Amino acid sequence: MAITQVANKEVKINLLDLPLERFYVKINEDLSNKILLRLKKKIGSLSTVYKKIGINSLLYYSWINKKEYPLSVLVKLFELVDLKKEEIQDNLICLRSGYYPPRRCAGGNLSQPINPKFPIELSKELARILAHFFGDGCVSIDKHGYITAAYYNQNKELRDQFKMDINSVFRFNNFVEKINKQTEYIPIPTPIAVILLQIVKDFRSNKSEVPTFIKNSEKGIKKEFLSSFFDDEAYVRFCPPSRYIEIATNNKFFLEELRILLKEFDIDTKDVTHKTIRGFDIYTFYIRHYENLKKFCEKINFYHPKKKDKLKKIVNNPGRKSYAHGETEKRILSLISEGHSSKQEIKEKLKRKESTVNYWLNKLNAKGKIKKGREMNGNMIWSLK
Repeated sequence: MAITQVANKEVKINLLDLPLERFYVKINEDLSNKILLRLKKKIGSLSTVYKKIGINSLLYYSWINKKEYPLSVLVKLFELVDLKKEEIQDNLICLRSGYYPPRRCAGGNLSQPINPKFPIELSKELARILAHFFGDGCVSIDKHGYITAAYYNQNKELRDQFKMDINSVFRFNNFVEKINKQTEYIPIPTPIAVILLQIVKDFRSNKSEVPTFIKNSEKGIKKEFLSSFFDDEAYVRFCPPSRYIEIATNNKFFLEELRILLKEFDIDTKDVTHKTIRGFDIYTFYIRHYENLKKFCEKINFYHPKKKDKLKKIVNNPGRKSYAHGETEKRILSLISEGHSSKQEIKEKLKRKESTVNYWLNKLNAKGKIKKGREMNGNMIWSLK
């Protein structure tokens, strides 16, 4: 595994954590000249160098001229001349993917260059990128090891944000958007996909899991991960009296992990349920009830403008506020602890009928959680036990 779990439980990836045979690196001229001088001084004839590391002399001169080397060869050269391999990362100009030795079945051309600043660490931008690849993105590998990656989304704001995040993490900004069956998508250079696969081994929708480093991260990272995944996969329903957020995938385990993350934000969800659509197994859960939807709006929310607007309408037009299971009890106990201790006050705060408030007060009294006090102006005063 190429990722490193550091003390603060974040991801940290250095250049030499990557598969050496998959990359070509361009380094600055000073370091390239330094390698050449050391090779001549320590080994003498360059033909001896070629034999030691098994490379073609013409290829080597081509690499010297371009200052671009296969990463696996460059590491061997550093070992020959006793240079610290960390210098490669510090003097990196750009990084391209391409097999060395070349594989005919995997294509002979090098990819577009990227210029990430190593080490790559977990950030809000990276969390959003990963969430999108779990959602509307795809990273596929064919039987020859050829990788393709792209992010599909019809919303321009989400595509623009995705491009900014990619540029922030990987220093790549040469995007060319395309259309496939009326859906806009953003192809991603192969070196970015290879690096992402060092962080998450499997992005396939039916196999993926919420990464451990996301589950162990601070709330700001979790918020961005959830928000971006919900941007891609959630359906927001505002058609009174229907008000809810629905999320559905073919991966029950992934949904259960999302529910656990939402619970950390005090957002309760319905259980994951199964249904069959056109012969496919689909799993889904809902976020319902005003308090949960309001918490989602305040603590997570969407970047997708239409979904964000619908959720805002739900919060601003809740109708009769419904409470999730156990929420009414919690709210009554909270009101009594805050000094709103008469039936009339509780009725006004909850916006419920007197018969409903009586039912819950008697139930809490029977459970031994509250007790009757004195009467004031014809109203019983309640207190916590």
